[in-house]
Amino acid sequence: MKTAQAKYGSDVTKEDVFYYIYGYLHSPDYRQAFADDLKLSLPRISFVPERKDFDAFVKAGRELADLHLNYEQIAPPTGVTVNGQADVHDILVNPDLCRVTKMKLLPAEGKLVYNQYLTVEHIPAEAFEYVVNGRTALGWLVDQYQYKVDKDSGIINDPNEFAGGPYILKLVLSIIGVSVKTVEIVKKLPHLEFTH
Repeated sequence: MKTAQAKYGSDVTKEDVFYYIYGYLHSPDYRQAFADDLKLSLPRISFVPERKDFDAFVKAGRELADLHLNYEQIAPPTGVTVNGQADVHDILVNPDLCRVTKMKLLPAEGKLVYNQYLTVEHIPAEAFEYVVNGRTALGWLVDQYQYKVDKDSGIINDPNEFAGGPYILKLVLSIIGVSVKTVEIVKKLPHLEFTH
């Protein structure tokens, strides 16, 4: 914090530094420059030369943290539909329609086949751009929330039992919204230059 205060002013707080780092770690320039290093070691964070860029990273970090912590309350972008229905309320109150076995992503078509009854359509391309640890957030969700039977033990992993179909569908819609908003924020980050 002392380094940040010396560089940008005494009004810089610990919270500002935290959110600066959160925003900085989302920078595409940073991720590209240190892609190999990030797989093997702790991230290296440096301070940007100008206060306006520091403030931009702090602002983005705050927005991203709020978005990522409150992901369940995020609505999908306008235009995303479930089987062509703009209002999914009727679907969400029918648990039988919302049971999931194995979802299928179709990024080129902007679709997610939820189950034999439901397809989420008109998913913006940005929803497939938000990548965490080499996978899209939607890809991770599809992999985690599927019905599986372990071959050796016969143990059943049924997400419908612990999460319930309507919750999973709501989560899918929220993650689409989070992904799109994250990409929008990240695209506005200041450009970073690195010399190796």
